[in-house]
Amino acid sequence: MRCKNCNYRLWNLTSRRCPECGTKFRPSEFEFVPSSVRFCCPHCGQDYYGTGDKGHLDPAGFDCVRCGVPVQMDEMVLLPTEGVDEDQTGVEIVPWLARKKRGVLSAWFSMLGRGMVSPGRLMRTVPVVSSTGQAWWFATFTGFVIVLLGALPFTIIGFVAGGLGPPGSWVGFGAGFGVVLLVLMAIALVFVLLWGLTVHALLRLTGRPSGTIGRTYQAICYSFGPNIVSATPCIGPHLTVVGGTWWVVSSVLAVKEAQRVGGGRAALAVLPLPLLIVGSIIGLYLWFIYSVFSGVGLMAWNMPSDPTGETRTVLEAVLDYADQNGGRGPDHAIQLVVGDSFMTTTLFIASDSATTEKDVPIANMTLARFARLSGEREKRAVEAAVDALPDKTIAHRVGDFVFTHHGIDTKSADASLWLVIESFDPDTNPTGRSGGQPYDPNSNAAARTQNINVLTVGDAYGNVAMIWPDLFPARLAKQNRLRAKYNLPPLPDPSRVKHDNPAVAP
Repeated sequence: MRCKNCNYRLWNLTSRRCPECGTKFRPSEFEFVPSSVRFCCPHCGQDYYGTGDKGHLDPAGFDCVRCGVPVQMDEMVLLPTEGVDEDQTGVEIVPWLARKKRGVLSAWFSMLGRGMVSPGRLMRTVPVVSSTGQAWWFATFTGFVIVLLGALPFTIIGFVAGGLGPPGSWVGFGAGFGVVLLVLMAIALVFVLLWGLTVHALLRLTGRPSGTIGRTYQAICYSFGPNIVSATPCIGPHLTVVGGTWWVVSSVLAVKEAQRVGGGRAALAVLPLPLLIVGSIIGLYLWFIYSVFSGVGLMAWNMPSDPTGETRTVLEAVLDYADQNGGRGPDHAIQLVVGDSFMTTTLFIASDSATTEKDVPIANMTLARFARLSGEREKRAVEAAVDALPDKTIAHRVGDFVFTHHGIDTKSADASLWLVIESFDPDTNPTGRSGGQPYDPNSNAAARTQNINVLTVGDAYGNVAMIWPDLFPARLAKQNRLRAKYNLPPLPDPSRVKHDNPAVAP
């Protein structure tokens, strides 16, 4: 018997006002299980049992057999019958336990609402002697509905796709979906099993709970209702955290009532396992992110960048420029960064190189200063750079790239002719790529594993290839034989082509 306003226990009171909130009450306003309540004389304590309608005294007024004073039922002090739990005195029936009369859906929806809004009150109405299996069945049924509804859009799409596919495709999809459903259900039930064991063990460690472990499982299973928010189609997975958190809070309130413990003690028993799981997930996620970025950082530290992408960008700029100028490449590569801007000045610098824009001369200024020019000043600087190249230039350097397109008509040229070579500026990279040894055309094959001084060439067809240093002399000789076939002067070793020393035909 509890106050209908604040839920305070009203047993063993002589006053007809709730001590907590002051609300008036009368025992006749409550309904009890017959013989479950003792009605005690307020004068001498003689007890009587409510065997009448609604568990009330019959008659409601009489002379006390011990003290002879006339008494009325609403004057008496009420206590549960000895050996009867308070929750067993009420006639409020748990909807799930009465689903045969109410209907499964009606009972289930009612349980969801109580688990979400008033889990403590729900547990007060669950008889201590009721079956724990019924609580497990409620949680299982609810979990099945959540998974089924949450996956409904994907299920429909899958069956439609299966129906449009080969005969029997939908059968395979259905079987796969069934397996996934069973796995998810198994995971949920195992979690509940472990959670109940953990909660009850912690309750035992912090004192003696009033009920058995079955009562703990009843509290957890019957408070499962808040998870129904995860069944929302399409957005259900995003609400899993909301539903799970709500379930944990409801479980704390349900365990508090089921085991007759304080709120702090109930929280201390309920929270550790969920917090451990959430913390583990967050920790694994952070570890994964750290591992990924550490791996990327380690690779970036230990290995130079793949130069093919850099060379490809520069090569495409040369080819695009030639397409717009009748197959003729730029007189000087600096023309690639003006006008239609086929590329930017920063792309003349390889990512693994020690070269900077301040190290690259363009006529009477640096590449860094040129990047800030515009209009007429930029035009004059380009003209000066073009004029600075000697006649019969066959290759010139800008930053870490040697341009060998001079004299080649890209519209009719042999596709294998080189137009661009990525070769670190020897003036600013005396030890080669990534701190390796100085460029040596006769270096041995061990340089392959270190990726030192690898050169990258781009041809007239738009292909880009990396060439290891020990192979480069033979490839350069082959390229020069091809150039001779088209009356083009031979190319020198690219390391000898410097900003102040472009390659010139004899």
